[in-house]
Amino acid sequence: MSNYNQTEKRELKGPSLTIKWAFASSFFIFVVFTIFAVITYKSSINLIVAKERANVEHTISEAASRLSNSDEELTLINAYRNLTNADQTGGTGDDTAVIEGNLMKIDSFISELGQASMDLYVYDLDEKLIFKTHEKSRSLIQTTRKIPTIVTLDGKTGFLSIQPIYSKQTREKIGYTQTFYELSSFYDIRNNLLLTLIVLEIVSLILSSILGFFLSSYFLKPLKVLRDTMDTIRKDPQSDIHMPEIDTDDELADLAEIFNEMLDRMRLYIEQQEQFVEDVSHELRTPVAIIEGHLSLLNRWGKMIPKF
Repeated sequence: MSNYNQTEKRELKGPSLTIKWAFASSFFIFVVFTIFAVITYKSSINLIVAKERANVEHTISEAASRLSNSDEELTLINAYRNLTNADQTGGTGDDTAVIEGNLMKIDSFISELGQASMDLYVYDLDEKLIFKTHEKSRSLIQTTRKIPTIVTLDGKTGFLSIQPIYSKQTREKIGYTQTFYELSSFYDIRNNLLLTLIVLEIVSLILSSILGFFLSSYFLKPLKVLRDTMDTIRKDPQSDIHMPEIDTDDELADLAEIFNEMLDRMRLYIEQQEQFVEDVSHELRTPVAIIEGHLSLLNRWGKMIPKF
């Protein structure tokens, strides 16, 4: 049983150094990529939110600036004219029909309000809705100024901004404008970005694990060869095995060279001991043979002496 234990291959008590190095490298890459992904995600989200907020601020400021050109309380007609810079027309009834039929035939500023996610509302002093860019109506939330703020209205989340309108001529309040910009597209972008980063992180973890394993196997191969060489010597001390030369010119190459020098020195000591034992046994063989011959002769002579 003891001989079997001496010749069997020694197993590692724990994970190999290759596995440990592969795990450490993949974990390090995973942490670095996670930090990079979080920074990228936060920066992108903040940048998009800031851009959307700036767009809402620009829209309501432009609308308030145009509406303030009126010198009387806002109505459907003067609100439309000021927003679109339309020319004066003849009759009020005809103007109303034209306005209701051509709300979308407006300049580039108002065309931006044609987006499905952008709603612009104009109210008179009685908080009555007199103009809207889409079919959905919405009551005025408050009469004081409100900077673009993310709120949830009717189950939809977006930027809400409110601006009282003051006439540039009379300096009197003539109405209110309210803008709601739905952030559904923003949340779609955010979810897609998050999903993309998660997929990339999983892929990077898998690739880093595979790459770390192959790199660790390549760089730690001399250590494995050294271990196998030592295990072979342990099982057969008389074997003439050596550590192969390593052309890496690093610590492992020095270790292999030192190990081979130790092996040569140990084998020299073993050969010297064997030679010494052989010489001693040869020197002792002749005296022992002489003594054995004398004892054998005495034994024969003793049998020939008569007994009295």
